[in-house]
Amino acid sequence: ILDYIPQQTPLLIDRPGEVERTLNEFWRGAEQTYESALNEHRVLSPLDSLISGPELISKHLVSRTCWLFQDIDLCAPSPDYSVAESPGVFADLSDPGLEKLEIRSSRPDLPPILGDPRKGGGLLTPVLDRLKDWIEAGDKVVLVVPGVRQGRRMVELLSFHEVISAEDHVPILPAPLIKDPTGPGLMICSGRISSGFALPGEALTVLTEEELLGYQARQTRAQKPRRAPAGDLTFEDLKPDQFVVHREHGIGLYQGLVRIETGGVPGEFLLLEYRGGDKLYLPVDRLGLIQKYVGIEGRTPQLSKLGSSTWQFTKQKVKKRIYEIAHELVDLYALRKVSQGFGFSPPDTMFRQFELDFPYEETQDQATSIEEVLSDMQELKPMDRLLCGDVGYGKTEVAMRGVFKAVEDGKQAAILVPTTLLAEQHERTFRRRFRKFPVTVESISRLKSRQKQKEILAKASQGRIDLLIGTHRLLQSDVQFKDLGLLIIDEEHRFGVKHKERMKRFKQTVDCLALTATPIPRTLQLSLLGIRDLSVIHTPPRERIPIKTFLAEFDDSLIKEAIDREISRGGQVFFVHNRIKGLYRLAEHIQRLAPNAGIEVIHGRMDTRELEDIMIRFVRGEVDCLVCTTIIESGIDIPSANTMIINRADKLGLADLYQLRGRIGRASEQAYAYLLVPRISELGNEPRKRLRAVMEFAGSGGGFHLAMQDLQIRGAGNILGVSQSGSIADVGCELYLDLLQNAVDELKGLPQKEEIDPEVNLNITALIPDQYVPDVEQRLFLYRRMARLEDDRDDADFLLEIKDRFGPVPEEVTSLLELMRIKRILRLLNIIRLERSSHDRKGHICLSFGPEGPHHPERLIMAIQKKQGWRLLPDSRLIIQLESGRDDSDGIASVKRILQRLLETDTKE
Repeated sequence: ILDYIPQQTPLLIDRPGEVERTLNEFWRGAEQTYESALNEHRVLSPLDSLISGPELISKHLVSRTCWLFQDIDLCAPSPDYSVAESPGVFADLSDPGLEKLEIRSSRPDLPPILGDPRKGGGLLTPVLDRLKDWIEAGDKVVLVVPGVRQGRRMVELLSFHEVISAEDHVPILPAPLIKDPTGPGLMICSGRISSGFALPGEALTVLTEEELLGYQARQTRAQKPRRAPAGDLTFEDLKPDQFVVHREHGIGLYQGLVRIETGGVPGEFLLLEYRGGDKLYLPVDRLGLIQKYVGIEGRTPQLSKLGSSTWQFTKQKVKKRIYEIAHELVDLYALRKVSQGFGFSPPDTMFRQFELDFPYEETQDQATSIEEVLSDMQELKPMDRLLCGDVGYGKTEVAMRGVFKAVEDGKQAAILVPTTLLAEQHERTFRRRFRKFPVTVESISRLKSRQKQKEILAKASQGRIDLLIGTHRLLQSDVQFKDLGLLIIDEEHRFGVKHKERMKRFKQTVDCLALTATPIPRTLQLSLLGIRDLSVIHTPPRERIPIKTFLAEFDDSLIKEAIDREISRGGQVFFVHNRIKGLYRLAEHIQRLAPNAGIEVIHGRMDTRELEDIMIRFVRGEVDCLVCTTIIESGIDIPSANTMIINRADKLGLADLYQLRGRIGRASEQAYAYLLVPRISELGNEPRKRLRAVMEFAGSGGGFHLAMQDLQIRGAGNILGVSQSGSIADVGCELYLDLLQNAVDELKGLPQKEEIDPEVNLNITALIPDQYVPDVEQRLFLYRRMARLEDDRDDADFLLEIKDRFGPVPEEVTSLLELMRIKRILRLLNIIRLERSSHDRKGHICLSFGPEGPHHPERLIMAIQKKQGWRLLPDSRLIIQLESGRDDSDGIASVKRILQRLLETDTKE
């Protein structure tokens, strides 16, 4: 890559020691792989002609300007500000003749400086000594705090410890952070940065409050960020020859984006093909009218006929069927509303201390999910929320916040998990997280003796256990709680029908939170309908690297290389084969391929003590490769295991594959997953689609989208026991859900209003030029997003984003956004069509109202009588003369002013 970077471009090297180590490890692994391939005559070229070695990379770096980014040890002696030497291949970078700049990160890899803020003590003294040294040496030191109040507290703290004198005036500056801190000494700034840094050459050090005090300073999030419409979650990039559903014209084939001139004005259109070769050109501003067709596997939809009444008849027929299930959904919804639960108290000081004890910073999605759960718990009706997030995205921490709030208010909590191993792991995880707080945690599973189980159950019934974790054993009749307030269900789809029936008795009075990475279609549908509340964590944690996923045929050399490479970097391997028969024979084969690896076998029929012993040894790193069934798919968290090989991946379902793959990739190391099949060319249609779906959503955040893909592969099946597969196949899943939502709202007595998508013709060029965004799929995605913008704030955010990604925004894109704003006003006015006429010099616009007409006809007539150039035609169309202006070269501003007056007339009291 250095060949493509201009010679004068400075390079920033983050932690050069770690970079050197990583380069050397990669080179050693490449040498091993090359030797294996050479012995099998699979390569001909020398290794150094294929990839660059560490020495060659070092030579390239020496000839360039490099900035070295290192950690600062706040408790170490004061540093020498000369550039530190880096050993090995980076040693030459310390040559004083070279132009180098070292940037040191102030994030300390050391214990908290104050220790536990509630206990006092810690490492404060050496840190304050460092601050004194910097200030006395004439350096500029900037402390970043969340707000002015925290800044004043910091001044008091530093004065108390005589880092500064009480007479010193320390400015507390608002953000932005620093324009130019010209003078030496200390200053405090209110703002937010992820970590501090040092510029030794400039004698400048920047520290955050968290780094100085050793805990995570928090801000109260009073406002929940708005969530994108559920439809965005189901709409994937369209490709030619895929089925789409047009709400007015039915099922057609998408054939790409085409550019057409109408009246001399260029525009971009979606080309849809219908039965008999009929074609429909849909303007990009009306993209909200179509959805990607998601139906039932094995049932190819029939193309609709343009101009025929068949599609409207089909929709009416589906609506009649939908009312059967809508009644059941409304009954379920009503039951939830009238059920009396327990209203928990808002977060208090102790809860905030528990938050501060979380060692990481929550992602935005995680913080939003926590607030949604706490908000539900404070209501009197029982919570029934589904939390969907990829493996390792922080769902457990959300659950911990709920558990802590329940226990703090005197209630008990229970966690239901699908496997005994997950129960044991959750017990360790929750105990570690709650260790500083008075929370009693126990687990119950077959790994514990009957006597121990009896003792735990007795304590739970007496209220002496705050949190009980267990498998389906928790659902048995002898398990009694003194005062259960919260039930958490981990991977709900892993439990059978009988277990779910038993869960229902809890849900009537107890708050329930379900955690899952890949919700089953029925659960997802109920969540999208609002029968169950839905929270989604899309954002990966910091430093999370997406797992590299490969599909390959079973090959000894591939397996050997994968195992040897992982072990050589100090990691561990999962080898999954989901049949107990032949498992030990397979383990012997793997042992012959990797003779130096420590290999063990586990499966669900083993003696529980033996199973536990092997898993403990694997967690401790005493086992290199674990040959196993899918028993490890739920919840096993081993950061050092970062390679997984899944044999006969074609025999596993989507959720299983995704869960299995989620066992790796939890550390900052690159993780690898290999999906092995006997013959790729002989895969059946359904396994091929499953594996393709896993590969397509191999990046971060794919679990939710996999569930949507699962709707099509497995079919939506039965919802609440009523067969609806035929209806879903007839109109597609998204339109089916919309029709079902409308039916539910109608039965609830909510007002019904047909969503309109106004047609607008202003004779202006409104599109995304292909020179601006060359990729067709990317343009289609942006058009879809623009069609779903809800207000001016969304517009501004969208403009900032595309300007950042693609550069200065062309006039055509700005015009398209203006057109979208006009359509939003038209919806409010119940106007279905706006056309601009330019036959005369001034021009007119013609407005056509929907079947219901204007909201307040009498107000509109009074306005027409007062306005010149306004005429109401016998067919209820409204003609309005445009007003020219200097700021209105294309007439858009004049149209917006007219529509704003209409809106004011329509809404005034």
